[in-house]
Amino acid sequence: MSSLSRELGFLARQSLANALNTVSPLGKDWRGLADKMGFNYEMITVLQTQDSPTLSLLEEWERQLGCEATLSTLIELVESLGCLDAAERLKMAQAEKRNLRTPSFGVSPTSSSDNMSMRCASSHLAGSPDTLVTPPNSLATESTYLSRGFNSHELNFKIEQLALHDDEGGDYHMDHRAKKTKQRYDIFLSFAQEDREFAEEVKVRLQTKKKLKVFVPSEDVMPGEVFSEQVADMIKQGCRKTVIILSPSYLVSPWCSFESHLALHHSPDSKEHILIPVLYQKCCIPSFLSHICYADYPRYSQDPSKCEQYFWEKFYKACQHTV
Repeated sequence: MSSLSRELGFLARQSLANALNTVSPLGKDWRGLADKMGFNYEMITVLQTQDSPTLSLLEEWERQLGCEATLSTLIELVESLGCLDAAERLKMAQAEKRNLRTPSFGVSPTSSSDNMSMRCASSHLAGSPDTLVTPPNSLATESTYLSRGFNSHELNFKIEQLALHDDEGGDYHMDHRAKKTKQRYDIFLSFAQEDREFAEEVKVRLQTKKKLKVFVPSEDVMPGEVFSEQVADMIKQGCRKTVIILSPSYLVSPWCSFESHLALHHSPDSKEHILIPVLYQKCCIPSFLSHICYADYPRYSQDPSKCEQYFWEKFYKACQHTV
């Protein structure tokens, strides 16, 4: 794996592509960068046929230079091109990577097959305690949604009020608010604020690669709506599926608990694949999710090619799956 693959994340690459894909008469675009990287006219012609010439250019540059393809070198090339704003964003991405503290999770889960990216939570719980990180008992890292005035007891009460109810015949039905909400989105994205960067990558990938509409509560709840009721309506009827991003921060957030329990009530039949857990950071899988398979990001996060093949591609299929 090249140095650039470790240093330059998906969002930073996308940002650079947005800046350079548009052809500039002054040469301040991907073609100018390709020229500075030493690519000939024939290769530039081939890259021009790609959906994103900049992203394809970076991949080819990494392939040819290997470990010599570094983010520092890329920043110098972009600066020499005269694209100072793009270079500054790359510097910010570089600084964020350097400041990022990656926790140690001990021994990684073992498996004889790389195809098992969707792993059963019950088998995860049965593993060695050394492979897990137990979330703290304190609520000091609760989601900033709590600033809206909810405490954990009120959120639990809201779950009881807004969850699906079981009628006498055993069929699930919506309350009157949910019936007014038409399905307008493909995915409801539930995450802790501490995991916003990864959640943003999930959102951008689903939107750009699979053309799915993603609902993010902190961005998409309309002014004037009662926040908890709007979230409940979107989970129950406004979105086809709910993706929850599991991490230690997620498990100690009452608001995230509100969203995940509500989604679980809305997914009585696991065959419908309405609820999709994504393990972002190692943590104890909640018992109420132990029967649902999850997408294991940490297992492949250190190898971009395997991560694309075994994590992201399976995740895309789960999000697009229909009964």
